[in-house]
Amino acid sequence: MSPPTAPGRSGAGRAASACWRGLMATILLSLPLPASAQAATTAVAGEMLARVLAEVARQPLKAAPFIERRSSALTASPLESRGTLSYQPSGSFEKRTVTPIQERMTVGPDAITIQGAQGAAQTIRFEAQPAMAAYVHGLRAVLAGDAGPLRQHFDTQLTGSLDHWEIRLRPRDAAVRRGIAQIVVRGERGQVQVVETTETGGDVNELTILLRAPGAARPAK
Repeated sequence: MSPPTAPGRSGAGRAASACWRGLMATILLSLPLPASAQAATTAVAGEMLARVLAEVARQPLKAAPFIERRSSALTASPLESRGTLSYQPSGSFEKRTVTPIQERMTVGPDAITIQGAQGAAQTIRFEAQPAMAAYVHGLRAVLAGDAGPLRQHFDTQLTGSLDHWEIRLRPRDAAVRRGIAQIVVRGERGQVQVVETTETGGDVNELTILLRAPGAARPAK
């Protein structure tokens, strides 16, 4: 296929030729990548995800304060809570809220136990709450630096670099998608900093883990 006007004959001809080249470039860029190129792109993304998770695994989260903000159309401003998040290499972790209420949430292999300030405890099994289970699987896999469960339960997309990265998780299971639209995890090298969960109804829960950067100066006493 040749351009409708031969280039070089006039100013109008050159302009038409430039427009034609721009059109052809746009068409070529919109064509799907060959299978080999797609495979190479996927391999590079998988390698970067593995490097990020390996960094996270080398700097396991033991205990750190958190701020959690929940935004909803039903409230004028985000609801904020604060506490401490701790993770064990076995895969269990604990979220202890101290304000505005006192609550302890312990996450085990297949259930969550929530204990209030008065000591009454409630256990919720994952099989009864697919959305909650997905959130826990995603957070646990990221904190452990384990790509296997992430790919098992989510379509994963990593953007950024090793210094500043973002992992976008979209649930594979239809039952989970009825509760959670996506989970976005952000961090720097081996530190998970923010876990943002967007529910299907539009509510957003943002968990910020407050970590001191490695090598940062300690405040003077």
